[in-house]
Amino acid sequence: AMMLGKLIKNDIKTGLYTVANVYFAAFVAIAFMMFGVLAKSGTIKVLSSVALSVIMVVILVFTFFAVISMFNKSVYGNVGYLTLTLPVKEWQIVFSKTLTGILFILISYISFITSNAFLFVYILGQKGMQTVIELWQQMEIMGLPSRETLELYLIMKSLTGLIAVFFTVSSLIIAVSLVNVSGIDKFGTIGSILIFALLTGFLTSLANKIGKMINLNMVIYGKSVVFTFSNSFVARQNELGAMSFELSRYFFLIVFSLCLCAAATFLIKKRVNVK
Repeated sequence: AMMLGKLIKNDIKTGLYTVANVYFAAFVAIAFMMFGVLAKSGTIKVLSSVALSVIMVVILVFTFFAVISMFNKSVYGNVGYLTLTLPVKEWQIVFSKTLTGILFILISYISFITSNAFLFVYILGQKGMQTVIELWQQMEIMGLPSRETLELYLIMKSLTGLIAVFFTVSSLIIAVSLVNVSGIDKFGTIGSILIFALLTGFLTSLANKIGKMINLNMVIYGKSVVFTFSNSFVARQNELGAMSFELSRYFFLIVFSLCLCAAATFLIKKRVNVK
């Protein structure tokens, strides 16, 4: 357990060094935005806003490739020999890399959402935000889902988002492992991305189809949560201002993710990259 903790700590530290520069660029853009407000310069405000938007997209893409690169280098690359001689099990290596990948992709998503919210406030100004707050408070009167309903819905969707991130990272890890199998390792990063795209497309489609067959829905109304298999009940509740989504497909995404991690552990154990 102690060695696993050290491995996770080292993976997080390596990840921080990898992504530090792009986040620094984002902070510089935000600093220029603040300067634009103080200097009352419309040009600086527009340019810094565009720069932040571009940097946030770069962060998302860069993090995606960073997860691929970190796993590939530390398990199958030059330092792979050192990683595989550590006194830890193969599943612990996969666990550490998966946890680190989830952490950094989550940070990139949260940064993206936060920066967009910041840009929204920045562009609207004080009067615009006051209007948004008033609309938010009057949602139920306008026939929209209540604030309590929307808040709980967003919390639940955030949890399903975490499952989706777990699925994404486990798919990346198995894609990198498969492309390192001796004989097909010449395809490199492009091969990893292709396998990832095909795998996630197939498994996501399969999870959605099974989910529709099972049709377990979560219905949220105010602070109450109801689980149902009835489409008519869901439709009636949605007309009354409830919010809902199909739940069982996320269970299968968890199952698929665990299977992909197990497959990656097996491939590492078999030293598939050794010719």
